[in-house]
Amino acid sequence: MWVDVGTYEGPDRRRAQRWRLIDRRAFNEARKPPSLETKLRQLRVKALNTATREARAEFAAAARAASLLAELHDRNREAFALNHLAAQVCAMPLSVHLSDWLDRELEAVLQRSSSPLG
Repeated sequence: MWVDVGTYEGPDRRRAQRWRLIDRRAFNEARKPPSLETKLRQLRVKALNTATREARAEFAAAARAASLLAELHDRNREAFALNHLAAQVCAMPLSVHLSDWLDRELEAVLQRSSSPLG
């Protein structure tokens, strides 16, 4: 199962549900994971806003979540590329405009994930 909420994005890490007297979770946010192609398209939209440190950290977290999704689909090359991309985004200074570069990089990952050979 996959969780995509404001504070966490990735595989559902909760254990099997037990009877608890006080359960703070009102809603079960877990669902089937999206396809890798869908997640990469969502990342391309997030890449448009990478002007602040917070936005870059959010993009990096989403890229790492997409990397986990790629691993779930046995797409290790894409997972490595997404992890590397997340590290690069965090390391670059704010003076560098990233959206065009990220768009090209994510397009390349998307093309690889869409190809039948992987």
